[in-house]
Amino acid sequence: MPTIASPRRGATAVLAVAALALPMTTACARPQVGEAVAAAGPPPTTSSSRTASPSTPAEPAGKATKPLTEPGTTLKYGQEAVIEHETGSKIYTVGVVPVKVEKGNFQELAGAGLKIEEKTSAGKVPYYLTYKLVNRMEGALTSTMTTPSRFSVVDKTNKPGGRLIVIAIGGLKLDSCPIKSVPSGWSADQEHTSCDIHLLPEGAEPGSVVYRQAIGKSPITWTP
Repeated sequence: MPTIASPRRGATAVLAVAALALPMTTACARPQVGEAVAAAGPPPTTSSSRTASPSTPAEPAGKATKPLTEPGTTLKYGQEAVIEHETGSKIYTVGVVPVKVEKGNFQELAGAGLKIEEKTSAGKVPYYLTYKLVNRMEGALTSTMTTPSRFSVVDKTNKPGGRLIVIAIGGLKLDSCPIKSVPSGWSADQEHTSCDIHLLPEGAEPGSVVYRQAIGKSPITWTP
């Protein structure tokens, strides 16, 4: 999670983005210190997360302690899938575990200080996806890994919803959906819990959770 210096009264603020990439549509939000805004982002795609240049191939950040889960595997909520997640020049072996999907409401999000435009919320219902990440490598990580948030909540007709990308300056106090970054010095087998806010059309019900992998790998699916 990057730290930025705010030009307003010399304050320091933290920019928390609950996504791998921030669309340009959120750039105009210009939150003030202590405020938070959100914009709708598209469902994660199967495009590769590789950011290293071809001349500098990514390397494993450590030796894996568990075998990878086969692409296309279907699991139940609470079961762990072991995946590779690439950030910059490093490849991390991470366990991902969707824990629960709970229905939220925009009044609660507004009460937590989150500003959402009407065009984003119209005809939609927020759902909170709580999930765990587990360091499945030997030794502690010396750097903070970007949360591999490539989940999408799929309704019972197999249509994926959208995801709110949250920019929180001064923090977002939402007990129902704690959005947190992986801590620095993440030790072997240490668990980390975080949350995403997903959007489904009114009247739709969540059916499953999908984790989109890199190009050439089928997604992993969890069902209730």
